[in-house]
Amino acid sequence: MVPFSKIKKEEDFLFSNQEIPSLEELLENNSSFSDSILNQILKKKDINFSEQKYKSWIRHSLAFQSNKYSPRKITESWSIDVEQLLEKVWKKHFVPEDKIALSFMGKFGSKELNLSSDIDLIFFGQNGYGKKVRSFIEEVSASDQIPSGFKMDFDLRPGGKDAPLVCTPKSLGNHLWNTSDPWERYSYTRSRIALGNKDIKKEIDEIVESFCYRKYLSSDFFHSFLTLRESYRLNLNDDELHVKLGEGGIRDVELFVQTFQILYGGKDKSFRNKSTFELIDKFIENNVHPEIFCEVNKAFHFLRQSEGYLHAFNPNGDFYWAEEKAEKNFTSRLKESFYTVKVAIDDYTESSENLFGTPKKKSSRDNFLNEVKKGILERGESLDQPLENFSLFFSERNRRFTPYLNAILTQKSVKDAFIDLLCYSKFGCQILSRRPNLLDHFLLRKYEVNDLKGEDKLNLLADMKMVEKIVATIDFIKNKNLENLGDRLTSSYELIIKSIVQEYSNIDLVFLGKMATKEIGIRSDLDFILVYDDSNVEKSLHLKNARRIFRDLSYSTIFGPLVPFDKNAGPMGTATPVVMSYDVLKSYLVEKAEPWQKLMYLRHRRLFKDDHITFLEKPIDESELDSLFKILGQRLFSTDLGIDRIKLEFGGLFHTEFIIGCLWLNIGRQPSGPKPIKEMCEDLQKYYKDHIDDLEHIKHNYEDLRRLREVSIIRDDYTISDQGFEYLNDNGARLESISSKVFDGRTVKRI
Repeated sequence: MVPFSKIKKEEDFLFSNQEIPSLEELLENNSSFSDSILNQILKKKDINFSEQKYKSWIRHSLAFQSNKYSPRKITESWSIDVEQLLEKVWKKHFVPEDKIALSFMGKFGSKELNLSSDIDLIFFGQNGYGKKVRSFIEEVSASDQIPSGFKMDFDLRPGGKDAPLVCTPKSLGNHLWNTSDPWERYSYTRSRIALGNKDIKKEIDEIVESFCYRKYLSSDFFHSFLTLRESYRLNLNDDELHVKLGEGGIRDVELFVQTFQILYGGKDKSFRNKSTFELIDKFIENNVHPEIFCEVNKAFHFLRQSEGYLHAFNPNGDFYWAEEKAEKNFTSRLKESFYTVKVAIDDYTESSENLFGTPKKKSSRDNFLNEVKKGILERGESLDQPLENFSLFFSERNRRFTPYLNAILTQKSVKDAFIDLLCYSKFGCQILSRRPNLLDHFLLRKYEVNDLKGEDKLNLLADMKMVEKIVATIDFIKNKNLENLGDRLTSSYELIIKSIVQEYSNIDLVFLGKMATKEIGIRSDLDFILVYDDSNVEKSLHLKNARRIFRDLSYSTIFGPLVPFDKNAGPMGTATPVVMSYDVLKSYLVEKAEPWQKLMYLRHRRLFKDDHITFLEKPIDESELDSLFKILGQRLFSTDLGIDRIKLEFGGLFHTEFIIGCLWLNIGRQPSGPKPIKEMCEDLQKYYKDHIDDLEHIKHNYEDLRRLREVSIIRDDYTISDQGFEYLNDNGARLESISSKVFDGRTVKRI
């Protein structure tokens, strides 16, 4: 071992760019070195995995003790060697088609592996690879051999020791956004998938990046740094130094650098680097507090060199450095490095307001709360419910949203959107407070769908649907405008469906009911069927594509299916094909449709073409009217109306839609295109001149009942008010009056 006293005073080698020589060259320059295990290995022609690892380990131990090569170069070279060794074993156990990948974490992920480090790994992928994974681990550990293989640590995976060895992308996303601890954001900045399936790698990288890097972060984020720092810092004697966990040690530097990385990486992807060495260079180059990082850089190089001395040729070495271990000049230099890092962190902590241009935590939170209260009162709302919603986002126990403080305070549009959310959507607050990534979408209103495929696209579409639903509910509660609500919700569903269906040429959708007339509500299911225009394309291809479309539309999310739809909306009910010819649909409606089917298709429209089917050629007859009123009685007098009473009560929405539809069937005419109920009522006044007053009142009652229903859904309160019962009773009486006079005494009867 080279004496510490021989370290060059200027320590130029710490920053040397010289590459690490081969083992043979290093041995030649260190003739006094001898190792019995290495001597045996060098005599062999073929060496196994653990012996290859041992050779590389000796090589880098010699490099550390030569005082010629920088710790940055040595740790990078050692990491690359380890990765290449793992790759050889990986290829023995897995093939490229296997839906599994291996992520390197910690110092292995950043290519700064210490000589005595465990290697932190996480398997990501689908289930079913347990046997292969265990075989891979057994060969890499080589615990029954001399020399042994690598010590591996899998505890960083979501759920820790008790979780399955292979983590699915979906479970990773759910964990990071819903149950993760603050340290995991730091941990995953150094996640690097180097082995395995490329699609899994892409999916995991996107999840990790969206979790680690956010556009809105403030100095409050530094609270998590302070908490984490306290959690690992050791209480040491005055004569002890812990190179890794002591105050100002290696872990402090890494955490400090990662804090700045997360703060700046949300807006500038060039800071999303894995290497601590490279990140420090990046901060200095970009003039990010260069006076701090120049000093930290020198200290970090010396600390990593000290760590190398401790662990060279000592795989079980600890990180303690007592003064008697070395000459005073070296220990003094080491203490100086610790002190440099400590001062840098202390200076940062005390001047966080100057560094980031944001108020300190307490004043920031107080100012923020005052702004929120002011905004609530300006909207004419009481403080109770909005502040209860506010506590879902910001409390002593929940600090995940503190990064948004500065953005909400300084950007008016963002502040207005957030206060509207607090005032008008308890439902939205409950959803967004559990999903910080959704709050990003809510505040920015930007969705980049075009570049995504597969589950990435479907998950983003699900997020978009939920955010647009929340935005629509807030706008509705503020303005009570049903038309805007229907337009917004319909548009979001159309965007989702188009992004899925447009991949398959010649397939279209026929929307029915409220989706056709753009009257979709908060809880509406969609009624539609898939159709194709007759062409030379094989029907089997249409069928295959239709099944893929239904698979994507019914994709399961944490909010339920991506698109909630009625599978029995086809003209033949459950017997309707998955996809059918548009001409066949036309013929069926004209020649074979039952009365209830004609009623259903009065309001229909195609998604991609402006084409309306005319199928009514004559008024329905007496027997058809009887069958329709029988259906109406069965629905209205159901023994269990559930919570949706405004829809199914006598005089409610379904009763109105049914009678208005029957009035159209009775004259043997269809509305000119898909029209909402209020317009259908207006048009019917030309044909039923004796009932103009009733139809006008029914139109207004229907709109008022729809408005009450949407409010009850948004506020999760399904109690019908006295005013609601007035609408129902008046509407029911007028519907019965028209039914009795127009349909020869037919009224709703209990079935």
